[in-house]
Amino acid sequence: MNPFLFPTDQSINLTQKNQITDLLLDMSYQDLVQKYDKKEFFRLVADLHVDNEIILLREMMIANFTPDKVTGNIPVEKKDELINILATNGTAPDLLTKLQQIDSNLTLPQNFNAANYQLRASEIANAMQSIKMAIAEEGYTNFLDDTSRFLHYPPEKLKEFSQETEAVSEELAKEYTNLINNTPPNPAVINKAADLTGKLGRIPIFVESLKEKKNLGEVSEVIQKLSASLKIATALKAKNLQNPDRETIIAEIKKYLVENTFL
Repeated sequence: MNPFLFPTDQSINLTQKNQITDLLLDMSYQDLVQKYDKKEFFRLVADLHVDNEIILLREMMIANFTPDKVTGNIPVEKKDELINILATNGTAPDLLTKLQQIDSNLTLPQNFNAANYQLRASEIANAMQSIKMAIAEEGYTNFLDDTSRFLHYPPEKLKEFSQETEAVSEELAKEYTNLINNTPPNPAVINKAADLTGKLGRIPIFVESLKEKKNLGEVSEVIQKLSASLKIATALKAKNLQNPDRETIIAEIKKYLVENTFL
């Protein structure tokens, strides 16, 4: 284990940040966690804000393909897809076709050479994947109880609750838009979302707490977690597994989190 990775004092410096960044770019997640202490390594990634460095590298690469050099109009969930396209070994016309399926305004830089971008894009894609896998490792427990409980529901009930949760999520999203425009959240929408958490297993005292606090962010977070757990349970049900064990459930949760974490 490299001692520079885990300082015992507060002398974290730019050199260490660059070293951690390079390791994320160069090594797969599996190799990283075999060579270094997983929790300590990703604690340093968080403490040093190395994830921001990787995101910046991604934004700088994408900017080469946007005429105005602005990447903010590309949905965040599409940015990793864009990087993955650039990481593939393809000809310029093929790459452009794929890029424009994401955003029709994307163009190839002058004197474009795919090989010049492929390696760096592969490194960035690799680093983003490692960060997402670390997030999944840390966060899967937030979904384990709900997913396990939802597995006891029949498929038609899962579908019904998923549709209801999706509808409430859309209402909460509109309340966020209103809040940006200085309009206070509608208490009725928050109460409706709180009641839904009760239908999906939250105890009455928790539901009443959500209603009392009227915290749009808190109730939205709970609904998002329940929605994710319903989707994970539905995916497991679709595999026709008979009473999947804990490790199978955890693996499905991690898979979902990796695929649905956008940085």
